[in-house]
Amino acid sequence: MKWLKVIHGYAWDMGIPGMFDAQVYQAMFKDFAPILTQIDRTTSDLFLPALADGQAGLVIDAKLTGTQWSPLLPPSTRPCPCRKLALVLASSDAGKLKKAGAEYRASANQLMVVIGKIAKQELPTLPPPQSASINGGEMFFYPLPPGTSTSASCPISPCRATWRR
Repeated sequence: MKWLKVIHGYAWDMGIPGMFDAQVYQAMFKDFAPILTQIDRTTSDLFLPALADGQAGLVIDAKLTGTQWSPLLPPSTRPCPCRKLALVLASSDAGKLKKAGAEYRASANQLMVVIGKIAKQELPTLPPPQSASINGGEMFFYPLPPGTSTSASCPISPCRATWRR
């Protein structure tokens, strides 16, 4: 919450009153503040304690190849590598990590409602992730929308997996 107040002060000092009506900005901040406070609480009470081991790794892989990674690009005459990235975090409490993910999603959806109210249009919300049992754990993922990739051999999607030791 401390940083929320600092950012609010900087935004106000750097010209928010010139960009927005002061009353409109104060009303927006009033709507955003509880959500940002919840995100702060989720981070300090669930996410960081779930990663108490402090171990992390970045995996970069380019073994997957294809000739057309996007329908917006023409096919290549030779296979091109697809960069796959993974951030690996050691979790000391899978339950807290899972709950943190659910609370972050709920906060993101609340932010979309507030932004939609300001924009005077309904914005999409993030559904719960799909899940699958995998060898020794559980994987949570979001399939990419149709048309994102034309290659059936391109299994790319944002996901999180939890393994039991």
